[in-house]
Amino acid sequence: MVLLRNSERTDFRRCPQRWHWRWNEHLIPIELNHGPLVFGSFGHLALAEWYIPGNKRGVHPAETWDAITKDFMDLIRVPETGYLDDDLEMSWEDARQLGHDLLVHYVDYWGNDDHWEVLYTEHPGSMPIRHPYNSSTIVDYVYTMDLIVRDHAENGRIRYVDHKFMKTIEKRHLWIDSQNGGYLAIGTRELRQQGLIGPKEAVRDLVYNFVRKARKDAR
Repeated sequence: MVLLRNSERTDFRRCPQRWHWRWNEHLIPIELNHGPLVFGSFGHLALAEWYIPGNKRGVHPAETWDAITKDFMDLIRVPETGYLDDDLEMSWEDARQLGHDLLVHYVDYWGNDDHWEVLYTEHPGSMPIRHPYNSSTIVDYVYTMDLIVRDHAENGRIRYVDHKFMKTIEKRHLWIDSQNGGYLAIGTRELRQQGLIGPKEAVRDLVYNFVRKARKDAR
C-alpha cells in the first residue's frame, strides 16, 4: 500500500522538483533533521499531555517539556524582543530553557482553556483514499491530528486546533497548507467512527494555535 503523508503533499505543491529530490531520491536538507523541527515536535508532545480528553487538563506542559528534553542540548535563534517587526535583532538562546519558559507563559496567559472540551489529541491514524470511479484504494492517507475540541464558548462548535511553534507569526504560506485541509476533510469521519460526536455533527473550522519562539515581552 502506498502511504501518503502531509509533508509529501506540501512539497509537491510547493515544488515538484523538491518533492522528487526528497521523496524519490531521499535527499533531505540538513536543517530538516534538527533545530526548529525538533523544538516543535517536543512542544507538540508537551501540549498533548496537557490537552487530555475531557474538560480537565493534564500534566503542565512545562513539566513534560523538562522531562523529554533532559538530555537535549541545543541553541535556537530567536528575536531579541517580543515585537512583531520583520527586521528584528536576533540572538541565540538555550532551547531547553526557552521551551520551558514559553510553556509556563502559555498556561499563565491562556489558563486551562475552560471552554474547550477535548475530543481527540495527537492520535496517529490512516484512512484509505478510494479511486473516484471504482472501489480500489489509491493511497493510504496517514496523519496525526494535533487536537480537536468542542468549544463551549461557541455553542459547542467542533474545532480542529493546529499547534504552530514559530519564531514569527507567518500566515502567507497557509493558502498552500495541504495538511489542515486534509485534516478538516477526514476529522468528521474519524470522530463519528469513534463515537465521539453525533451522526449530524461535524468539524466546522480550524484554529491555528501559534506559540511564538521568542523572549517574553516585558512591557
